[in-house]
Amino acid sequence: MSNDANLQGGRLWTISNNGLNIPAGESFYFALHTNNCPVKFSSRQLSSSGDDIRVWIYEDLGFSGGATLTPKNRNRIKFDNVASFSIHADVTPDSVIDDPTDPKVLDVVEFVSNVQNYVNVNLDVEDSKWLFKRDTDYVIRLENADASAADFTSSSTFEEMD
Repeated sequence: MSNDANLQGGRLWTISNNGLNIPAGESFYFALHTNNCPVKFSSRQLSSSGDDIRVWIYEDLGFSGGATLTPKNRNRIKFDNVASFSIHADVTPDSVIDDPTDPKVLDVVEFVSNVQNYVNVNLDVEDSKWLFKRDTDYVIRLENADASAADFTSSSTFEEMD
């Protein structure tokens, strides 16, 4: 199904996070559980006041705690349905994996900017999209590799697939 078809069918969701401050050398974790249908992680927009950030995506990495976030259905005409996946913020992963060759690491993207200490990234290209399998935990790590604390704002779009 195309992105437009998923929008019309009420299967396109957005999660936004504003005003997150991550200390230098620290990370913040989100987690997603896909439940009974695959989920396409289709776009990510990320802004940071830091100039060296990394985004890690882990598969089958357990987690605990965190606050449950409510994804917003992008179809505002048919918005009474509930997402088939769950998203949590400020989780604690079962382990911290810093080796990009570890089998649980799906992707590591590093963004470095020398322009006024600010990174603004829109990842809406085919190479940045992931199709997450059903009934699986995924952990998304925002790592501040900068020498000072950084503010983060992010928005992600998820599509429920058949």
